[in-house]
Amino acid sequence: MNVWAEWLFYYTVYGIAGWLLENGYSLATVGVFWKEGFLFTPLKPMYGIAMAVLAAVQTGGGSPIFVVFCCLVVPSAIEFASGFLLDKGFGRRYWDYRSMKGNVEGYVCPSFSLCWVPLSLICVYGLQPYLTSFYERIASSWNAVFPWLVMLMVIEFAVVVGKRRVARGMNPMERDMESEPNGFAGEGSPEANMG
Repeated sequence: MNVWAEWLFYYTVYGIAGWLLENGYSLATVGVFWKEGFLFTPLKPMYGIAMAVLAAVQTGGGSPIFVVFCCLVVPSAIEFASGFLLDKGFGRRYWDYRSMKGNVEGYVCPSFSLCWVPLSLICVYGLQPYLTSFYERIASSWNAVFPWLVMLMVIEFAVVVGKRRVARGMNPMERDMESEPNGFAGEGSPEANMG
């Protein structure tokens, strides 16, 4: 079995689930099922990476207490790193916690970090066993698609990085208007606070 293909499968499923979660949160908080992300596709790498790491910790025999600890630290660390890199590398804050107590540079805050714990535990102990079983049934088909999916992800990432780097040269008002044609989700809006 191709281990890289298997973990890309989990990354993809959890990345799409993260996209659905964020857009569902946007719908619940501001009434619109749309939150701009870094990529063009309905995939949030931050969620995919965090959950793939947490699934590896749990399946690797991590004790339940260690898994709970990781469910707090791993998503928060990845959220901080993602926020920092997107802000510094592309001049964009896709979420902003600066108005929330205990935030660290506006990239993470205790209230959202604590939310990641039960969500992560549900995925690790509730969803992951089913995903593993499902993957085992489709592994041969997935392995055939795997190289093409990797190629498409690399192409999308290269195109997005190029587009976002060009957009960084604009002043913040032009950049926000270009990326958010409806004037939605500017910095400081309630929707921008979702990680």
